[in-house]
Amino acid sequence: MMTEQGRVEPLSAIRQQLENWERKRREFLDDPSTSHGLSTVLANTAHLFVYLEGNRRHVDDGHLASYREALDADAEKLSTTLPDPWGSALCGYVTDIVRKQDEDALLSAMDAVRGQLVAHRLDLLSRLGVPVTGGPDAAFARLIGSLDAAGSRKKLATAWDRLSDKHLPDLAAAADRVIDARWSRARAAGHESPLAATLLRSRLDEHTADRFLVDYLMGAVTTQRVLEAIIGEATGCSDDPMNHFATYLKSVTFGQRMPLIPLSACVDTAVEVIETVFDHRVVVRKVNADVITLSLWSPDDLSGIIQVDCVPSTGAQMSALSEHVPIGRALARCRNTHADRVLTFDAAQSLMHEFGHAVNHVLLNPRRPDLTGVEYLPVERLENLSAWFEKWVGHPRLAMRVPEDERSRLPLAAKIKSTEFRATQLPRAVVAMMDFRLHRSEISVTKAFEQVVEEFDVKDRCHLGDLLPHFGTPVFRVHPGLAGLCYLWSYAYSCEVFQEANPQPALRSCFDPGMPSAHPGLAGMQSWNDHVPQ
Repeated sequence: MMTEQGRVEPLSAIRQQLENWERKRREFLDDPSTSHGLSTVLANTAHLFVYLEGNRRHVDDGHLASYREALDADAEKLSTTLPDPWGSALCGYVTDIVRKQDEDALLSAMDAVRGQLVAHRLDLLSRLGVPVTGGPDAAFARLIGSLDAAGSRKKLATAWDRLSDKHLPDLAAAADRVIDARWSRARAAGHESPLAATLLRSRLDEHTADRFLVDYLMGAVTTQRVLEAIIGEATGCSDDPMNHFATYLKSVTFGQRMPLIPLSACVDTAVEVIETVFDHRVVVRKVNADVITLSLWSPDDLSGIIQVDCVPSTGAQMSALSEHVPIGRALARCRNTHADRVLTFDAAQSLMHEFGHAVNHVLLNPRRPDLTGVEYLPVERLENLSAWFEKWVGHPRLAMRVPEDERSRLPLAAKIKSTEFRATQLPRAVVAMMDFRLHRSEISVTKAFEQVVEEFDVKDRCHLGDLLPHFGTPVFRVHPGLAGLCYLWSYAYSCEVFQEANPQPALRSCFDPGMPSAHPGLAGMQSWNDHVPQ
């Protein structure tokens, strides 16, 4: 079922699954001798909520709020009943629920300011007669890329930025209140700073994290300058070249259509990777038109199940899995224009990324107690496997499963994706450094931004208003100070490990929380980027 916003409502099977898991929790509370499988039920519930929250643009989970509230209510009772390590972990979770209530209200206020900006941008697009699909930012990118005159592109970019600047004081003030709440929460828990609290859930020390961020940011600055020079040369616009980024991409594609990748190619490649790299036999079952399940066996024991949920939905029911084994999920954003469901290059990469998270959830051992869904590994390693997995989209093993006509389009799609990533590498690095400094020292978001852009000489290359929404996302809320770092760390890690002949030794750290976090070399990123067709 589609909502008015175009998102798919979770079907009844998800609600049924949450009800089954809720029933299991209540059974234990009534009779503690029924604890078998409870830790897996709790981990599965957390994974499902994070999966839904991460896909909120595509799946409407609004009707499931009561199940999250029920989980939080049960957590308090379970914390006094379950033995450690779950008991103590749940005590911390319950304490944090109370402390985060103020932050949740502040985040809502921040979202309201952001909503006002979105409304004004939609109004501008409407006055220009631009149809909006995919959100105002996507519509703006299409519009500015369609303009032939450089002067017109500059005028439009200036008008767009002025709207952001108009709301920046209110947005920055709202963000400051969120950061202040995190400081209060950390101090109430006896920590020197929010960063100090997050470092307890990391295998890094403060100096190592700082050094990595500095090195990465310096590399991102170099990458940005090279990209700007390429854009300037290609478009003849050396003044504010990023205003002409969409025009540059348009010139690169020469009007060619991007490839459509069969869903079966992604699933079959994921199966091959799981079987050859992770030594598990995989049984694939098409449950119905919307659901595919992958059962992972080692060798005759069921390790867990990965469920692929397809959207848009044909109306078939999602599968209700009741086994007391880890259940991971991956969302396939399909197009239903062919006999075989197909995905855009972006959607295929997103699906493979989610396969990484799902495999991580299923094969994690030992399993760290986690009711947030983002604390099962040290924070810097949360995205390692998913970043590594998504690189299979550009691998010959997947390409061989794509029809020849579409396969010939894959190199161009890989080039576009790589170029888009390079265009966002500097803002991501600035966000990560701001995140680190804001939660290490009590300064305002404006001050943190000014420090970073002046120190690294990127004042005219980043806009604070574009960066602030990151600080309200789930990982930033749970891991203040290192949330931005984890995305940079995972990219460097995945570039390095994907190029290794035998990645299995390095990948073990994705499944064992107790292993140290090997510092990824940044040279692997350059080597990886050199492989992408230019």
